Amino acid sequence: MLADGTFSKSFTVPAQPVGGYKIEAFNNTMKIRASTSFAVGNMVVLMSKSSAPVGATITISGTGFSYPGTYNITIGSKTLVSSAAVSVGGVFSQSVVIPTLAAGAYTVTVYDIITGIPITAQFTVSSSTSITLEPSSFPSGFNVSVTGIGFAYSSPSINFIIYNKTSAGVLWGIWTMYVYTTDAAIPPLVAVNSTGYLDGWWNFNSGTLSLANGVYYVNATDSSGFKAQATVTVVSKTQSCVPRKTSFASGEALSFNIQYSFKDSTALNSYLKVYDPNGNVYFSGDKLVTWVAVGDYYVVPLSAQTAGGNPMLFPDDAPTGTWTYKWVSGDKTLATGSFTVTSAPVTQIAEQVLT
Repeated sequence: MLADGTFSKSFTVPAQPVGGYKIEAFNNTMKIRASTSFAVGNMVVLMSKSSAPVGATITISGTGFSYPGTYNITIGSKTLVSSAAVSVGGVFSQSVVIPTLAAGAYTVTVYDIITGIPITAQFTVSSSTSITLEPSSFPSGFNVSVTGIGFAYSSPSINFIIYNKTSAGVLWGIWTMYVYTTDAAIPPLVAVNSTGYLDGWWNFNSGTLSLANGVYYVNATDSSGFKAQATVTVVSKTQSCVPRKTSFASGEALSFNIQYSFKDSTALNSYLKVYDPNGNVYFSGDKLVTWVAVGDYYVVPLSAQTAGGNPMLFPDDAPTGTWTYKWVSGDKTLATGSFTVTSAPVTQIAEQVLT
């Protein structure tokens, strides 16, 4: 024994029946003693998975535990099971749900309460609870897709709220969000599937909800208490379509400067209709499926503005005067306007004839 009264000693466990015992240390000089619990047996803990996302259900089984007795199970600092009964034969099998934790490695501890012995195993949380809104910034009137992972598997309901804070961090507004599963007339509210995933859409500024431009926080909480947060930004709407020039000559190709806030279904299903001075449809444009992000909005490249797969080229006999156009998507007219078509300059005609 050392001068400070401590000692360390190893020993071989003798052949003893499985069960709980005490180890006692006795100081003959000072007439003092201390003891601690000790168990003889083969305590084993098995997990059905060593890695899973938040919300997943795994099975933890054990043998060699004290019977009759109880046990606790923790993962990291979170309790999964508290004071559960050990079954006959010192065994147990317990289904647990991985709680909301950051992705990473954790220690799972099964604690035999009678003997005070902990058995540990390593577990990896593959992904945490999260939600994504696409786009993450949007103007009033746009549908926003909402996806999420790491919720409790097959959770029957999700509660969505959106709120804002002042510059000083004080909560000043909170609203309910209704996120749906399909784009039906009366769609069902979104739910979590059998793998903890959700996929829905939110009609921003629907009903009585009206939000000013700014940064907002979206919270999603399922019926089991799993939750996630995302930040979104409400911005002004950009929607414009103007001719690249105010006047085009015969022989030139018609093109527009088209800007839209987001590459959504409205944009991808939109097209141009161009009318001659007599009101006849002259060009019925192809769908504008190619959009390129430029700053806070999307544009359609000039090369992607076609009709029947070809550039909208004015022939030499194109009617001159004031033409009109519409930018449409389904039954929506997104923009209208006009431009002028003139005869080709004489020098240009001469060059075309020479070639």
